[in-house]
Amino acid sequence: MYRVFEILFGGKHLNYADSKAHGYSLVTFIVSMILATLSVILNVVLVRIKQNELRSYRRREGVPLRSEMDGIQNNKTRVVIPDYENAFLKIATTTGIYGLEIATCLSLTIVWDMLVAWDVILASTETGVIKTLLILFLIIFVSFRHSMIFGSNFYKTMMSLVKWSPLIVPVVIGYVFALMSVTKGLCGCDFSEDIPGVVVNGDGMNLSTAFMRRYYDQDVCPVDKTPCFVYSTLPENALNDVFINFHVNLDSCSYQICNPKFEYAEGSFPNDHEDFSNWEDVRVVQADYRSPVTEFSQRGMFTALVKGMKADTTYSFRITEPNWNNENAQIYTYKTFNTKDMTIINGGDVGNSVLAHEVIENSLREANADLVMIGGDIAYDQNDPKCFRAWDYLLRSLPISVLDNSTNTIRVVPVLFSTGNHDLGATSYSPVVLRENEHEPVFKHFFPQNTANGEVPMLKDKKVYFSQSFGDDLLIVNLDAAYALDMKGEQTQWLEKVLSESNAKVKLAQYHGPLYSACRQDKWNDHQVENDGKRHWAPLFDKYNMTISFENHSHAFKRSKRIKGEKANPDGTLYLGEGSWGVLRSPGSCEKDNVELMDVILEVSAAWIVRIQPDEGIDSKAFDNKGNFVDSYYLKLDD
Repeated sequence: MYRVFEILFGGKHLNYADSKAHGYSLVTFIVSMILATLSVILNVVLVRIKQNELRSYRRREGVPLRSEMDGIQNNKTRVVIPDYENAFLKIATTTGIYGLEIATCLSLTIVWDMLVAWDVILASTETGVIKTLLILFLIIFVSFRHSMIFGSNFYKTMMSLVKWSPLIVPVVIGYVFALMSVTKGLCGCDFSEDIPGVVVNGDGMNLSTAFMRRYYDQDVCPVDKTPCFVYSTLPENALNDVFINFHVNLDSCSYQICNPKFEYAEGSFPNDHEDFSNWEDVRVVQADYRSPVTEFSQRGMFTALVKGMKADTTYSFRITEPNWNNENAQIYTYKTFNTKDMTIINGGDVGNSVLAHEVIENSLREANADLVMIGGDIAYDQNDPKCFRAWDYLLRSLPISVLDNSTNTIRVVPVLFSTGNHDLGATSYSPVVLRENEHEPVFKHFFPQNTANGEVPMLKDKKVYFSQSFGDDLLIVNLDAAYALDMKGEQTQWLEKVLSESNAKVKLAQYHGPLYSACRQDKWNDHQVENDGKRHWAPLFDKYNMTISFENHSHAFKRSKRIKGEKANPDGTLYLGEGSWGVLRSPGSCEKDNVELMDVILEVSAAWIVRIQPDEGIDSKAFDNKGNFVDSYYLKLDD
């Protein structure tokens, strides 16, 4: 269905959520048209029955035969025709017509409701009035057809409707506005069965509306005069700089205008600080983001860029606001990287599934990671602005906030995210033009991962490809596998520039669609990603000695041989993946591919814990959702 709408609306702003709205509504509209067609056919059958009855009656009674349609068209003289042979067929046909016409009307109103639920039609007083008038018109229309079919007097029918209008109109208005208030703001997230909502299929499709979220999401970002989410992302100089991001319920500020203050200092709290007198202020930038108007509360997203920190050093920070109880403000810590010994968590295709949460709790929570990397399809929000709370639940579950009970401080662990099809709501190489406004894409709003002229970027400056440098020890590049930007051209030129200028001992790449898939791809666009990746990216990986590439998307587990020139080579790049952290393929559905280049292909949910010691080697270990060891590989680094 999505591909159909890509063709019908090529080049338009049609993401996954839009295509569902249009697709389901189109299907319902087609059903209503089929019902209407059947109604017309049965009308013709009924006319033929009445024609035959009229002919038989006139012949029996000796009445001269005039126009075949005379007795039908002249409704003023009703003739009771005692033709019992066709009585059952006539009753069945007229009942069928009546039922089909009512079903057609209901289907048309359902089309309207679905478009409102998906926000294609805005839920407002004006649209409610229009739908009310539509339903009243359909009631009049059905009454008119009823009078034609059953031979009743249409004028009397209308008078009855007028008589009952004081009851009918309020009921219709109540139905319209009650249903609109309950169904507006519909959100559908795949692989999210482990969060509140209604799960409707085997893929964990979780449906919720603004009405539902008003009641079960109140504790996600409450009005308690404190940030509800605090997390860190990395700019280009990841060794000395960091983005500290935090969300605020705007109702906790005066007139929804927040003026948060960010203060930090070197050292841990309270060991190195008795008070906050010597803490430095950092300018806080409010992102150009607003949560959808359908939601019960408005969300503000803020970022502070802290620069010039020392490597391998702990810093403490707090966030205050004039309207908050700042004496009890939570103290957070951030530790810059010791690049001689780093631990990274890596995986892809996470979601808010049971599998994803089991992997986190049983295998990753105690890893004491310095960095969490996820290569796309992260929260499965489909780039639907109404689904931004999928990111809330994901941020709460990831091991990126570590509480120190002895000091009651929270250490924030940075994240690096690359784009996937379910993050931007588009398949690779689709004609979708990515919408960028105050509501979407949430992925870019929430996670700044590059600077703009050395400062916090606004939406227009946030990129889908970026690099993080950790001095001469480590370089990480994140790429977009043709979801928002073509793999060749601008992105490939940038990749060569970054790799050619880097002297890092270890180079890592992260992206969504695989270049060497473990499972045979069955879609043309996935094949195109493989082909373009091998044509444009892999030669650069070979030329500049990419150490490890983390690939995802296929919902399987793999470890390749080291590959160079599309062949096994002990000096080549190691490809790990392939997107099975929280999502698995159907059992037995992985038709193995690139077998000659693979050491391990499994259908198991797993994530990698990678320990990087640039002067020694890289120890990669994978664990499944039960905490069981899955695979490992030690890559010795040459001096």
